[in-house]
Amino acid sequence: MTTGQTQTPATHTKMMNDYWTDLVNYKKKMTFKNFMTDVDTNVQVRCGLSIHDLPDVDFHSFWWEGIDEADWQNMVEGAASEALTAAGGEGII
Repeated sequence: MTTGQTQTPATHTKMMNDYWTDLVNYKKKMTFKNFMTDVDTNVQVRCGLSIHDLPDVDFHSFWWEGIDEADWQNMVEGAASEALTAAGGEGII
């Protein structure tokens, strides 16, 4: 909507529905399961191994509910780096 346009009730309703749909989809993405999938992918890209091939790491200490999308990647990279360091692969890309 551009400046000066009037918002109709139908337009407002659609905007609010889109907002809530996006929020629900965002919250569905930010789960521990999806976090672990992203960490596993990060480790595989960096060294060709799965997190299941590496020593156990407390990944719960890297994840918290309510993380915003801007910090998601930092959280994933930190957990992947910790897994690689625990496996003796410190400094792998």
